Amino acid sequence: MIASFGDNEGNKLGICGGMEIIGEIGDPPFCFRAPDGTRFLITHQFELARDFIEGSDVVGLCPYTSS
Repeated sequence: MIASFGDNEGNKLGICGGMEIIGEIGDPPFCFRAPDGTRFLITHQFELARDFIEGSDVVGLCPYTSS
């Protein structure tokens, strides 16, 4: 998995274009199942993930801050 986390809304068009070269892009919360069946849930805002946590094997919470 290759992931880009953070406040990327300002350059979403460029990020989407670049990610298309290597795979799919998803908005948080992003869920996917690995080839071995492991279900991943990735987000940077816990509030967005609450309804998706059940059934997930791995939950990645990657918060960010701005200064």
